[in-house]
Amino acid sequence: MTPRTRILCLTLLPVTGALGACASSPWRANFEPEPGAGPLAPIPADVVVVRPAPFERVDDALRDFERAWADSDTYWEDWPEDERRLHTDNLISALQLPGASDHWELIGRSRFTSFDPLDPEDAGLRDFAADIGADHAIWTSYYVGKTERVVDRPVHYPSWHYHHGRRGRGGFGSGTTTVWVPVTVKADETLWMAFFLTRR
Repeated sequence: MTPRTRILCLTLLPVTGALGACASSPWRANFEPEPGAGPLAPIPADVVVVRPAPFERVDDALRDFERAWADSDTYWEDWPEDERRLHTDNLISALQLPGASDHWELIGRSRFTSFDPLDPEDAGLRDFAADIGADHAIWTSYYVGKTERVVDRPVHYPSWHYHHGRRGRGGFGSGTTTVWVPVTVKADETLWMAFFLTRR
């Protein structure tokens, strides 16, 4: 598999905060396999290395690629291999991994925003990396700030109903009815990225 700048159209992927309610983890729900990367056999979760990388370093590597692409008259997939490898090596360096692209295979990446608290050190990220055969899962995050989101809030209001009693007797009674109303609120939003790699 040639190093096709592997990650580097990451910045063009849509960022989504819509994580499926039934998804086992946001890393899995938002995973994008690297083009051309073949499926790998699962590995034991306890051999997976999970660690953070400084967002500034990763962001700089992605921005360097974007600038080079914007300045080029050629689509990035048509660049000479050594030029594409240079940007791949730049990302691997930003992830603080030893060696260059000839030592690492990028399997894929996840990118999403979330309003909910997330701990990359819990089992979700490690287990998913093991499932796809990645022995390294390098994550980074950036606090976007308070942004608007729509949530459902319960609204309770009194209601009246007629009930039938014994021997034909009945009467009116009161109760409470609940409806869910969409409300716009301010919430903390964080951008998350993870890169899944394996040693060559």
